[in-house]
Amino acid sequence: MIKNTILNGYAVTEKCIGCGTCADICANNCIDIRRLPVYIDQEKCIRCGSCAKICSRKAIVKTK
Repeated sequence: MIKNTILNGYAVTEKCIGCGTCADICANNCIDIRRLPVYIDQEKCIRCGSCAKICSRKAIVKTK
């Protein structure tokens, strides 16, 4: 199940373990790792995809 989705955005799946790598690379600091699954603030997200690219578990996916 994918939560916190938006059209043409990014969403965190249940594969997320909360490691924080995505939050470390996020240029806009829009990723909150204090809860699981990690939360992406869609209003702050610029949809660059850096978080999805760096996630070793492939837990962040682009929504269509």
